[in-house]
Amino acid sequence: MLHINRTIDDIDFVIVSPDPINCKSHIPSDGVMGYNVFYIKQDLIQFSCNLTYTGNLLPNLEWTWPGSDEQSDERDVSAAKSFVASTIKLPPSKEHNKLKFQCKANIEGTTQHTIDSGLLWESETIIVKCELFS
Repeated sequence: MLHINRTIDDIDFVIVSPDPINCKSHIPSDGVMGYNVFYIKQDLIQFSCNLTYTGNLLPNLEWTWPGSDEQSDERDVSAAKSFVASTIKLPPSKEHNKLKFQCKANIEGTTQHTIDSGLLWESETIIVKCELFS
């Protein structure tokens, strides 16, 4: 359970998250079809995560993977009171082959040691098929 108390200008901010981050992979176990010269339909790398929380600090779900710029606009983020969700969709490329994606819940103004392992999710290794690696 994550419990953060923070005071700014005599205003108390609190977040309590009893639920760990909940993520779902939409990746076939045998991998995703990347760009190919055989006219086989290209798949998408797609993951979705959500987090239920209590408090007045909104967690931010961030997607990262080796080589990412973390500024990708393919992410779809929605937030409602006590619930935040994010989905990422990317066309597979050779740069994604053998990578793992991560979704991490960050809370503004907190330090890394306040974030427990329940707020970090890592995907299985992505296998990209049929792209010409030259």
